[in-house]
Amino acid sequence: MSDELPVPLTGPVERAAFKGATLTPTALVLTDPNLPAERFETIGRYLGALRDGTAWWLGDWMNFGEGVYGESAYQLAESAGRSPQTMKSYRWVADRVVRSRRREGLSWSHHQVVAALEPREQKRWLDRAEREALGRAELRELIGAPGYPANPGSPKVELAAGDARSIAAAVLSWSAGDAADPELRRVREAAERLGDAASNGAVAVTIRPGGRPCPTCGGSGEEPA
Repeated sequence: MSDELPVPLTGPVERAAFKGATLTPTALVLTDPNLPAERFETIGRYLGALRDGTAWWLGDWMNFGEGVYGESAYQLAESAGRSPQTMKSYRWVADRVVRSRRREGLSWSHHQVVAALEPREQKRWLDRAEREALGRAELRELIGAPGYPANPGSPKVELAAGDARSIAAAVLSWSAGDAADPELRRVREAAERLGDAASNGAVAVTIRPGGRPCPTCGGSGEEPA
C-alpha cells in the first residue's frame, strides 16, 4: 500500500509512521497488526495537526479570496464543502490572529478564544496558555468568556428596546445555519435572552472578551505599532 497523503507530511518521522497505511478522503486504513505504540501516537498527532491546520488554511484562503473576488469568494468557497458560517468563522479568526501570533503548540480553538481581543492581549493570553499548558475551556474561563463572571471593569452598553430586539433577531437569523453546533446554540440562547429582556424595556449589556467571535465582524489583523 502507498504511504502517500493528500498533503505533504511534515518530516521523516511522520513519513515513516505512515508506512503500511493508506489515508484517503474518507478513510484511514492501518494494515500492521504489530503497529508500535509510538507510531500509533505519531499518527494521531499528525491527524490532530491536520484538523487545526485545515481551519487556518481555509481561513487564510478566504481572506485572500475576499481581497481578490470580494463577496463572490463565498460562492467560490463552496468547493471547500463547509457551511458559509464555518468559512466566515475560519476567515475571521485568521484575519484577527495574524500569522506571527499563531502558536503551533496550541489548537486553533485556543486562538478562536482570543480572537476578539486586542493584539497585545492575544499575545499575552496565548503566551500564558502555552506556558501553563491551558486547555481551551480553562483559557476561556480565565479570560472571562460568556457564562463566567465578568472581569472587573467590563464595559456596559445601554440598548434601546427596539435596537436590542433588532440585534437579537439578526443574531438568531445568522446562527440558524447549523442546529447541531453547540457554540451556535449558545449564541442563539444568548440572543433569545436578549430579545426577552428587550420586551421589558431598555437593556444593559455587559461586554466580556472571549467566547465564540462573530465571524461576520471585521478586523484588520494588523500588528500593533
